[in-house]
Amino acid sequence: MGNTRRSRRVFAPLALAAWLLSAGSSEAQSPVSVTDREKAADAYDQGTSAYLAKDYEAAAHWFERAYRFAPTSAALLQAVRSHAKAENVIRSANLALELRDEYPKDERARRVADAVIARASEVHVRVRALCETECTLELDGGLMRGRVFYVTSDVDHVLKAAFDEGETTTEVRGKAGEKVEVTLAAPLPPPPPPVPRWAFYSSLGA
Repeated sequence: MGNTRRSRRVFAPLALAAWLLSAGSSEAQSPVSVTDREKAADAYDQGTSAYLAKDYEAAAHWFERAYRFAPTSAALLQAVRSHAKAENVIRSANLALELRDEYPKDERARRVADAVIARASEVHVRVRALCETECTLELDGGLMRGRVFYVTSDVDHVLKAAFDEGETTTEVRGKAGEKVEVTLAAPLPPPPPPVPRWAFYSSLGA
């Protein structure tokens, strides 16, 4: 018991230090403020503590929070692992897709992501959503960052695409292991209002 507690006290600071080094590296997607980096470091520390305590739901929450403040492969990888441990297969797979796309040169992250994605591909539906023009996607009311994602099989899911011209909604459904591709287009503009009869006759008189 004493050794376990001691390992937690040692491991957490080491994990935090490793994450801080990666947060300051060139892999960060955009400049991160000192305040956001401090918030991310605190969230990562909380996630590490929760993971060591085997509270994987809480760990996933904290690692995702760390990633939002300061995007790094380390934070996203730990979020993927935590969701996988918590049996959140779809969330883990969707984050794994993002991890693989955003950090293709990270071999360790890719190995973990590939394993998680392979597992999800056996029991869930892989969806590729294509927008004809720039759009924002929502699935069952939740914002989606990626254009490829997993959904529960044999269930109707509502996929919404928001365009500058308006919104388009469709349903997505598939069987376990199936791949579904959906193309969404912006809604057509409404037809012009009819010309009033008085305006028509006025134009004839003119």
